[in-house]
Amino acid sequence: MKRINIIVVISFLVFFIINPLIGLAENTNVTLPGVVCTTSILTHLTEEIGQELISVTTIAPAGMCPAHFDIKPSQIKAVREAKLLISHNFEPWIENLLTSADNMNIERLVLVGPWNTPVSAIGKINEITEMLSEQFPGNEQQFRLNAQKLIQDINQNGNAMKAKADQLNVSQFKVIASFHQASFVEWLGFKVITDYPAPEMISTRQFLELLLIGKREKVDLIVDNLQSGTDFGAKLASDLNATQVVLTNFPGLVPQTDSLTAMMNYNAEQLFTVIKGNLNR
Repeated sequence: MKRINIIVVISFLVFFIINPLIGLAENTNVTLPGVVCTTSILTHLTEEIGQELISVTTIAPAGMCPAHFDIKPSQIKAVREAKLLISHNFEPWIENLLTSADNMNIERLVLVGPWNTPVSAIGKINEITEMLSEQFPGNEQQFRLNAQKLIQDINQNGNAMKAKADQLNVSQFKVIASFHQASFVEWLGFKVITDYPAPEMISTRQFLELLLIGKREKVDLIVDNLQSGTDFGAKLASDLNATQVVLTNFPGLVPQTDSLTAMMNYNAEQLFTVIKGNLNR
């Protein structure tokens, strides 16, 4: 009789130990909703909002300009299987990607404009949150909670950066900036005299015009965008006897810039370091 009781007890123990493990194995096989983002900044914001509730694939890596990128077969497959594609409005290969993936009916969110100031970033976050909530309504509450926390972090970080910029009196410094970085530099409080497009789009006449403006205004800084190339900014800075500062507009390329706030802090520190005593003039 005792032997039977022992067998019964062991059977119950085996059931209670193995059954949860079976459930865990089943859960690990659950396929998360697929979202494809064209750039690392869109991936970062989407992952912060979606957390473990969605799976995100990035098309263009942080070190490459999204306007000059070759699509890989694995990325075509990701778009074919995804439910949502989040992009900017400047990727020239989007339609070819959708055609190759044979998924022209995929839900799309196109985000227009810069993202490297708190206001512009929060606008993007709100749009992504609305789209995720619409496509995956069962997780809407968690999406909104995650977005709220992200926005709070961005505002707190932005306030700290602005306070430091005000202490350094950055408004006394005149800047010519890449159009990718002009909004951030201006938001910090620098005086942006003018901006310039991607280097390959600048004609000789435009370059001369920038030189004239820079000399007339006695520009202090030329602010370049890393992903766009930095040779043009270096030449302009040299001709104007100004100081070149190179910023990044996609997180993940430069060490310790894996998040939006970290990237903004990095960019601000590049500017702050220069004006604290390293200007050419």
